[in-house]
Amino acid sequence: MGMTFEPKVLNVEQLEPFKIRDVRQSILDKIQERIEQAGYNPSRPLSVVQKNGKYIVADGNHRLEVIRKLGIQDVPCVVYQDDPYSIATKSNQDEDTYAPMDLFDWLDVIRKLQEDGLTQAKIGEVIGWVQQNVARYLKTGNLTPQVLSLAKKYQEGRGVKNTPSGVFDFTEGWFRNSGIYDLMPVDQMELMRWFVEDKKCDAKAKSVKDKAAELQFKRNSKIYVAKELMRPADQAKFLEIIQSFYSQIDHGYIKSHDQLEKLVNKKNVDWEDENRIKIIHADVFDVIDNYQAGTFDLLIADPPYKVLSDEWDTFKNKDEFIQFTERWLKRVMPKIKDTGRAYIFFSQWYEFDLYEVLRNNDFFGMNFGQKLIWYYRNNNQPSNRKEYRYCYEPIFYLYGKNAGELNFTADTYGDDQMNVWEEAMPQSNFKEGKNHPAQKPLEIYRKIIKTGSKMGDAVLDPFAGSGTTGCVCKELNREVVMIEKDLDYCKLIQTRLVV
Repeated sequence: MGMTFEPKVLNVEQLEPFKIRDVRQSILDKIQERIEQAGYNPSRPLSVVQKNGKYIVADGNHRLEVIRKLGIQDVPCVVYQDDPYSIATKSNQDEDTYAPMDLFDWLDVIRKLQEDGLTQAKIGEVIGWVQQNVARYLKTGNLTPQVLSLAKKYQEGRGVKNTPSGVFDFTEGWFRNSGIYDLMPVDQMELMRWFVEDKKCDAKAKSVKDKAAELQFKRNSKIYVAKELMRPADQAKFLEIIQSFYSQIDHGYIKSHDQLEKLVNKKNVDWEDENRIKIIHADVFDVIDNYQAGTFDLLIADPPYKVLSDEWDTFKNKDEFIQFTERWLKRVMPKIKDTGRAYIFFSQWYEFDLYEVLRNNDFFGMNFGQKLIWYYRNNNQPSNRKEYRYCYEPIFYLYGKNAGELNFTADTYGDDQMNVWEEAMPQSNFKEGKNHPAQKPLEIYRKIIKTGSKMGDAVLDPFAGSGTTGCVCKELNREVVMIEKDLDYCKLIQTRLVV
């Protein structure tokens, strides 16, 4: 071996342990059992290095601890004049050693030599390795302590007992080929937990590498979302949306970067649409003056009718209702451009009263166009047989002094250009559902918005209800401001807009 040594019997008090690696309890138990049954075997001397007047146990530290525990005083040793690291690492690689060096022992040795100031090349000389191998182990050692600690807990030969998972012989090669180096620390930990806890240390190399690639994809996807997703002014809403993306990524619903890119782009477009589609939770009288005169191209108003028992549609008497109607018209109508149009839904019971309000106010500076009829057949009111059943509601149509022609195109040819529109009242079993007692059909609003405005026009709905105006404006690329004082209906509108 090219080194000098001398057999010698030494008292245990003369010996000092050389703690280059962990002492394993399972090995201590095995050695103690063997010594208690057959006595100490003198053919297995401790390898010690005499240094600065001390005898340092380079190999045999497990035996030394058992010997002291059992009260054995004198023990055969072989005294070397060499580096204790070199003796320790070479001895612990013998085929008959009690505790062969594993990955974590080597990491401890290399780390301690590095702390002593040795270069990778010098460390290789001490332990008999090429520099490249030392560098590989140092890379493994740079994993987070949490990852290494968890792996060490399940390392074969380290005495893991009563664990539902198995044990595994972790090696530098396993870490190098697993893909774990490409992961962020939190994902490294997740990969390790998956291997030892979920897979119980029983997963083929390809499965481990695939799992690492999956974790890396998820992490990169989250980074992409955080970077590319548009940030609206509403920070809470942004966090809600980004968490929704993260959840889809975590659950594996997003399989590729192309899919993710399309989803992010769609959401960004949706947000641009949402900037054009504004929902204001307020009473129209409190916020309408936030908008200047002549702001909107189109008004669609479906105000209270005084026909339902709901609180928002209840008035003390007819006079109070008509006064309310005139009051909101005076505040809202000036916000429409002189090139714009207005469509006002109303009850057939009070349609003549509405006309009087409009005429008495000179139609609020607009021209009275005509009364459109929304005709429906699916109504069973009134229930008595003294009156005919109601099957229509009037829609008062006005247009500005400088308004151009209606948007009659090939797309609106036919019934859309007539002044009677037949469309069933919304019902819960219809595709669009019924979310509001006074909800109007989507198709009626399509006719109004298609013929009464153009793409990019600004629409105002001062009594938004369930948000039918917003749904159609989103579909037809119009800007819209919806004002609704009931918070529950505002939430409903948001839900309808994302469906």
